[in-house]
Amino acid sequence: MQFHVEWLDVNPYISQGMQPTFLLERPLPPSAQGSPKGNLFNVAEVARLGKWYVPVSPLNLETIEWSFTNSGQHVRVPIFAYRTGRNCTYVWGTGLEFGARALDSLKTNHNPVVESCTLVLGRECHDLGDAYRCYVGMAFKVKE
Repeated sequence: MQFHVEWLDVNPYISQGMQPTFLLERPLPPSAQGSPKGNLFNVAEVARLGKWYVPVSPLNLETIEWSFTNSGQHVRVPIFAYRTGRNCTYVWGTGLEFGARALDSLKTNHNPVVESCTLVLGRECHDLGDAYRCYVGMAFKVKE
């Protein structure tokens, strides 16, 4: 499985009281890549590639809800805030736990062949004094 990381500045969303969201662009087919018309609406835009599963509920819930995207230009990836302990080990452990929870839920409920995972991370964690608040979203590209 391949892993990709995207970074998002969550502060503008938080200051407006909105949930941070990342728009992950679905790739064009190889025949349209490098085409001068590749960014315009044409047949290539309709034929973007990739099927994606995205958790649309926080990963610390008992049941994780999923969204499936197989059309359109973008995959919408919601970013959730997670409170961790005030130690780097807690942040690391929380990330590992939620990644494992997501994969387990995806395999249990949908059983796709996962090709890659895109992690969307908030550019910073907020210091809450006794804990950190970190921001994470993820999208799993599955076999066509």
